[in-house]
Amino acid sequence: MDTNEMGAEVIDRDCIEVFVSSSMRDEDTFCWRQLWDELNNALLKSDIFKPFAIEFHASTEPSSSYYLNRLAQSDIVIGIIRSELRPGTSKELHRAILLRKPLILVKLKSDTSPDIESLFRYAREMDACTYVELPSDSDLVPYLMTQLNNVMVDLFHTRRFEIENGSAAVLTDISPVSIPEDVLDAFGASVAMVSKKYNYHADWLERKTDNPYLFFLGEKAVEWLLYGTSFSIAAFKTSILEAMKDSGIPRDTLSLRLDALDASLEGRYSECYECLQLACDSIESKDCWAYGNCLIDKRTVAGLLSEYGFGAQLTIQKKIDALSAPSYIPLALKFEEEVGTAILNASREAKSINPYTTIRHDASLASVMSSITCLLFSSILCGSISGALYSRSLLANSLIDYASIYNRPELELEGIKLLVLQGDAKGFEKRFAYKSDGLRSYLPSCAEELWRLTSLTAQARRPSISAAVIKECAPYFSDDTICDAWSALSAVDDFRQSASRWIKAIDMIKMRVDEKSLVDLLCQIVDQHLYSVASDVSNVFGGMDLDKIDNGLVDQLGRSLKSNSDELLKFNFSAGVFGYVEKCCGYSILSEEQVEHLPAVERGCYSDNKVAACNAETACIDELLRQFDLNNRSDFHSGFSVCPSSLLCRSLDDESSESFSASLARVLEHCLKELPTYQGSPCSAGEAMAVLNKFACRCARDGKALPDGWTDLISELPDEWRVDPVFRDPASMDSCAWSVRCLALKVVAGLARDIEFLTLGIKFETLTAAGQRAFLEVLEQLIVCNAICDQYCDVVSAIISSILLSEDSAVRAALLASIAAGYRKWGSCSFSDLAFQSLHDVSSSVAFKLVRLCKEGKFNDAILEQKLLNELSNDSNWFIRWHVAND
Repeated sequence: MDTNEMGAEVIDRDCIEVFVSSSMRDEDTFCWRQLWDELNNALLKSDIFKPFAIEFHASTEPSSSYYLNRLAQSDIVIGIIRSELRPGTSKELHRAILLRKPLILVKLKSDTSPDIESLFRYAREMDACTYVELPSDSDLVPYLMTQLNNVMVDLFHTRRFEIENGSAAVLTDISPVSIPEDVLDAFGASVAMVSKKYNYHADWLERKTDNPYLFFLGEKAVEWLLYGTSFSIAAFKTSILEAMKDSGIPRDTLSLRLDALDASLEGRYSECYECLQLACDSIESKDCWAYGNCLIDKRTVAGLLSEYGFGAQLTIQKKIDALSAPSYIPLALKFEEEVGTAILNASREAKSINPYTTIRHDASLASVMSSITCLLFSSILCGSISGALYSRSLLANSLIDYASIYNRPELELEGIKLLVLQGDAKGFEKRFAYKSDGLRSYLPSCAEELWRLTSLTAQARRPSISAAVIKECAPYFSDDTICDAWSALSAVDDFRQSASRWIKAIDMIKMRVDEKSLVDLLCQIVDQHLYSVASDVSNVFGGMDLDKIDNGLVDQLGRSLKSNSDELLKFNFSAGVFGYVEKCCGYSILSEEQVEHLPAVERGCYSDNKVAACNAETACIDELLRQFDLNNRSDFHSGFSVCPSSLLCRSLDDESSESFSASLARVLEHCLKELPTYQGSPCSAGEAMAVLNKFACRCARDGKALPDGWTDLISELPDEWRVDPVFRDPASMDSCAWSVRCLALKVVAGLARDIEFLTLGIKFETLTAAGQRAFLEVLEQLIVCNAICDQYCDVVSAIISSILLSEDSAVRAALLASIAAGYRKWGSCSFSDLAFQSLHDVSSSVAFKLVRLCKEGKFNDAILEQKLLNELSNDSNWFIRWHVAND
């Protein structure tokens, strides 16, 4: 061997090997081969680095595995990505991150892709490295050489290499703080327990092992996850410590975290918090995920302790934010990402198939449940309280997502049960704010179970979730459960942090509890200011029949309101309710000065509730004009808390005075004149148009002509709004609703035919939500005022029958007024059949609307109304049955 060969051999053995991972295929005009050659030459000229170049090596091993094996033997990895990420490059970089190799990751700035974003996210989550974006490949090689030198300095300072035998510098691998995934194999078949529970199991997802010594721990953990059954970690502590001996987490730290987890499962949160503090103190390096994850648990537990609360949580969160390392369990993040990817893919696939002709057979949900179970087990192995709790939330929301994907509402119900068990009041309320008819149909049968689950929730979360469950489920509670619920609501101190939910729950069961205890509790709420907004309290008072309550109790309520009137008014207690209570108790609650400072409409409602008057109507007419004129600007829109159209339309249903009609007609005429050139949005004109429709139909119903000149003014109204408004209020009128209301006005005025309006009903599904509401409201008015001729009776019936198939229960409830009006006008059995059809609606709002219509005689047929009420008396909803019997 000559001298040069010997020198080459020494250099080759002692140099640090750099593995370069990038695409081999040129992209557009970009040449990877040229970049590789430049980088190889620069590395070969270095005294300490050498490149690994595949073209210099021949092997019988398949190229993909050969690359990965050589990457594992290399000391430093460079990853270069442009606009695409080739599968081979992706595997190499994922392997480098998994092996905790020193990694320099460069993105040449260009278009990105989901694969590239996923890789970068994985790098961040594993705390592997940061990455840099460069605008071009110009000067890339000098930049990489500089970065390699910086890496060596960093490795030296952090003692990531050592000198062996006094000669060569050899990089050594520090044991990463993580969980080897094969540790989960020790849980064996318990990984599949969740998917088996929901009948979505796939054998290939089970963990196979000859010694599933953690199976019983997995079994207990799954029972806790699904049913809230507590268990002792202490019995499995030795096995967990043995399984985690190579995880890199100090044994004493893990032992303390397991003690904390054990205490949390039994609700001993003070002891749990102390163990977590000791665990944090035991971690020497504060720049690792284990320390950050321990802080997350401290933050979670602080929220469950009244002596710490939000202030402590905020302080801990600041410490978490200041950490440079991620705070999540790397292996757990892997399973979480698998869940998100599976749900996204399943959702995309579901959108691309026909749900009516395609039978779905896939293991997507099974894989999601398997990943969530592994997430739970990973969290328990690390003693992570927050991770275990998150597993339940993730399972709940995954079931809810798949309920939509698979069209299986029972899965949504199972998810909701888990939200209750978790104490997630906000998530629970969100589901019921947008609940489907399928979910509604399950509520009567599961209400008692949902209430039982609240007793298994963490004590700190129990008041808020209990109140949320009572609000939704109270109509289906048995008398014994109502007693339990009222006993829970009477524990005032528990609800100070969730006052709004609490008061709404009280409102739901006030009719089923002892009057004295109800009054005592309401007075305590008022006297101690236990509310966020006083309007919640006024809703409870306003719904009480004070005429049937003992005079002493009414007097007690009046005195409580009087002594706290300033505070209540400040927080929007209804002035009308003040007037109602004054009328019942017989003395003044508000002073003259307080009344004088009330807004005009509130002052009118206060006066009308004390004595019969028209103050509220007069104030509403003035308010209608004020709102209309104030918003007659293209650059301005003001929202209002008062909706005068509601009270004015109700007044038009009654026998109103001539002075009221004249005053209202003057304001409406002013609006008609301004509407063709109105500068505001259709939303701003919504209140005026609603009253215009009602007023015009009232004139036609009474056989009166429209006021002079109105027909000409209505003819000048544009059929469509001039421009699509930037400002949109989903609760008010939009351009579609404008067209509906405008056409209805022209039908009443004789400027359009009734069949033109009915055509809108035929294409009802194409209308916006606001347009649909407007159509339903005006349809009933046109029927009542005889603006729709008799020959279209069957057309109206067919339109209503079609709309009754709507998934929106609010639409179906609003439609009942037209059914009653149609039966009253035409007496057709088709309308009575539609009423009987509505008896079987799963929505309680539909049933309640039918009760009100029957009680008010809107069908004008006592026999039919009594038949409907007899059927409704068997409704599963207690409030429906009560109103049938008592109103």
